[in-house]
This record gives sequence, structure tokens and C-alpha cells, in this order.
Amino acid sequence: MGEINKVNNSRVPLPTSIEDASGSANILNLWRNHFQSLFNCLNNSKFNMKTKLDCDFNELKVTIQDIQNAIKRLDNNKSCGSDEIYAEHLKYCSDKIYPLLSICFTSFFVHGYLPDNMLTVILVPIIKNKAGDINSISNYRPIALSSIFSKVIEYIMLDRIEMQLLTNANQFGFKRGHGTDQCIYVMKELANMYMSRKGCVFACFWTHQRLLTG
Repeated sequence: MGEINKVNNSRVPLPTSIEDASGSANILNLWRNHFQSLFNCLNNSKFNMKTKLDCDFNELKVTIQDIQNAIKRLDNNKSCGSDEIYAEHLKYCSDKIYPLLSICFTSFFVHGYLPDNMLTVILVPIIKNKAGDINSISNYRPIALSSIFSKVIEYIMLDRIEMQLLTNANQFGFKRGHGTDQCIYVMKELANMYMSRKGCVFACFWTHQRLLTG
């Protein structure tokens, strides 16, 4: 097992070329164009303030307790966004910051506005299969490094709407307290049960090559 982990954790050298692009500048442009086509497949439309629902101020108010609960849920030792602020900065700073963030985030909800630097993310290509072709653009998936303050807001919003997010009992991924390993276990147990009874098992696997298509 130790040898397997050693192989899986081995570092893969950075490729000198991706597809037909070589050199730092050309590879950077390749990724920029690729991600622009991938994530801008839908036209952006400005939010129409006339359609905004009327809300009581208490529904929009972000309390100090909301801030503290959200910050506690932030993971340590994670990469920061473009603002270079880490989760540890908020976790170990003075308590005086909580009322300031409460006022600031309440204003965001009241006015329906977020500053651009909170909406900016850094996209980092990550190799999917280390044993695959590291020069192929299809062997990479992007991860987004966002502002730590945007993560705090996301947790606050999630706490308020989580009870309304109804999911199917058969959903395992992207669900708190669940994981795809549980789904794999159920599938294997069902397959073993039918095969032990000399039955037939039919399985269909569907893989998306791209998460978003234009």
C-alpha cells in the first residue's frame, strides 16, 4: 500500500507544450481561450432590479453570529484567491472584524451588489490522469481559487436556503454527508447479490467529456 501511495503522489513535471502551443506566453493564451469558450457559453445578462423581490430587512441582515458560523466552516491550508487573504486570516484575527463584516455583508444583500474583486477567480488547470497525456488539453480540469470573502457569503446564503434545496435520495455527489464512494458500494452490493443468485446485472455508465458545452 505504501508503494501504491508513493506512485499516486508522485509529482508530474510541467509539460513544455499543451496541444500545439509551446512557451509560457502561448500556453497562457491557449488556456485563456479555452476557459473563455468553456465558461462563457451563456450570454451574460444584467440583473433587472425591477424584478427584485421585496424583503424584510431582517431577512437581509447578516448578523455577527452568521459571520462567525461561516468562518468556522472555512477549511485551513487552502490556496487563496486574487486578494491573497487566507481562511486563517479571518479565523485568527481580532473579534473586532465581525461587526465590520456584518455591516459590510448586510449592505451587499440590501443593495444587491458585490465588488469585482470578490467575483474574480483564479483558474488553475489540474491534471486528471497523471498516467495519461499531459500535453492534451482534455486531460486537465480547472479549479477556481476565489476570494475568501465570497466563500463566507456563500456559506451564509447556503445556511439560509439549505432547507429549500431538495435532492433525490439517489444523489450522492455534491451533497453533505454523502460521497460517490457510497454510491459505488451500493452498486457493488447489488451486483454481488444478483450474481450470487445466478442473475444478470446490466450497468450503464455515462461520462460527460465537458461539464459545459456551448
